[in-house]
Amino acid sequence: MKRSALIVTLMLFLLAFACSFGGMTAMLTLTQPANPGSTTQIGFTVQDGDTAQSIGTRLQQDGIIRNATLFELLARVQNLGSQLRAGTYDLSPGMSMNTIMQVLIKGQPDPGIQIVVGPGLRVLEYPALFTDLKNFNKADFVKIAQTGVYPDGSKVSDSYWFVPPLHKDALYALEGYLYPDTYTFNTTDKAQDVLNRMLNNFGEHLCPGPDNDPESSNEYFHDKASCLKHAELSGGTGSPDIFTVAKQKYFQTDEVEALYKALTLSSIVIRESSSLNDHADAPKIADILYRRYLVSQGKLAYPAGGQVYDYHCLDADPTVWYAYYSTTPPTKGYWDVAGTPKDLAKDSPYNTYNQCNDLIPGPIAAPYNKFLLTALDANLGKITNDFFYLHDACEHPNFYVAVTLAQQQANIAKYAGKCPG
Repeated sequence: MKRSALIVTLMLFLLAFACSFGGMTAMLTLTQPANPGSTTQIGFTVQDGDTAQSIGTRLQQDGIIRNATLFELLARVQNLGSQLRAGTYDLSPGMSMNTIMQVLIKGQPDPGIQIVVGPGLRVLEYPALFTDLKNFNKADFVKIAQTGVYPDGSKVSDSYWFVPPLHKDALYALEGYLYPDTYTFNTTDKAQDVLNRMLNNFGEHLCPGPDNDPESSNEYFHDKASCLKHAELSGGTGSPDIFTVAKQKYFQTDEVEALYKALTLSSIVIRESSSLNDHADAPKIADILYRRYLVSQGKLAYPAGGQVYDYHCLDADPTVWYAYYSTTPPTKGYWDVAGTPKDLAKDSPYNTYNQCNDLIPGPIAAPYNKFLLTALDANLGKITNDFFYLHDACEHPNFYVAVTLAQQQANIAKYAGKCPG
C-alpha cells in the first residue's frame, strides 16, 4: 500500500472512531499529557531500528503518554519513523502527545556518554564509573543498591520480578544484578536511571524473548510468567532453560531463589578465575566449588580417607576480601590482598573458610552471562572429580587441580607463589 493510501486509511479510521460514542472527545483526551503540570524530565532513548510501535509502547510503559496505539497511528500519519535520529531525548509526562512528537522530530538528542561497566565489580566500585553524569549521586546509588528500595519507598523487587528483596545477612540487595556491559547513558541520568538500565539489560539476557527480540514484549521485567516462556537456554537448542536448571542444581522450588544461588556461585567464579587467560579456567572452578557445595549439602561423598571439613568449605579468598573491605576502606582496590584470608573477617557469613554449611548470603560481584551459564551448566558437579585448584605466579597463570587434600598440598609446595617456567 502506498504511503498516501495508508494515510487515507488511517484518517478514515480515526474519523470513524471520532464519530462513534463520543470518540472524538476520548481521542483528544488520550493525546493530552499523561500527567498534566508535571515538569519531570525523563531521558527517553530512541534506538536504531525503532518503529512507531516500539516507541509508543515504551513511552506508555514509562508513563510519558497515555495510549501507545493512538501514538502509533498519529506517528505513522506524520511519518515519524523516517525523521528520527537515534539518541536520548528529554521528555516529560507533562507534554502533550503532539509536543512529544515534535521533540522527537525536531529535537536534538543528547549524544550520551559511553561507559564500560566491566565484569566482576562489586556495587561499591560502580559509582566511580559514572562521575561524568552530572546528575548522578553516589550516595543515592549505593543506598538503592544496598536496600533494594527506591527513594520514593517502592521496592526494586516489585518492578523486577527476578530481583528478591534484601536477603538475611546479605550486605547489598542488588549485588550481582547490575549487568556488566558497554552502555550509552544520558548525561542527565540519575542514580535510579543508571540502576534501571543495568537491571533492564540483565532482564533481557535472562529472557531474550521470541527470536531473541526482548523488545517484542515489555512484560519480561514485571511479569514472571511472560519471561519464563522465553527464558535463556542453558545450552544449545533443545536444552532446558536456565531457571529450570537453577532450581535443579541449587535445590530450590522458586525461580528467584534459584537464580540468586546461581548468581552467588558465579560471582565467586568470576573473581577466582584468571582474567589473564580469558577465564579459561572458569568451568573447572565452577565445577569444583559446586562439588564442595554438594558435600556441604550432604549430596556428594568426598574422597575415602578424607575429612569432611577438608572438602565442604569453598575456601575462596574473594569472599573474604568482600567481607573485609565492606567494613575496612581499601587502600588500593577492593580485591587486593591484605593478609591471610582465613584470618580476616572471621565472623562474617561471607568468609568461606569459616562458613561452610551453605553458599554465602549472596553474590559478591556482577558476573555476565558467560559466568552465569557456567554456574548453570546442566552437568555441573560432573565435569571433574576434583575438589581443589591452584594458580601459580606466572604472568599468565597456570592452573592446577587435585582430588585430595594431600595432592593439593603437594601442588602448593611446588607451584604456590612460583612460576615453574
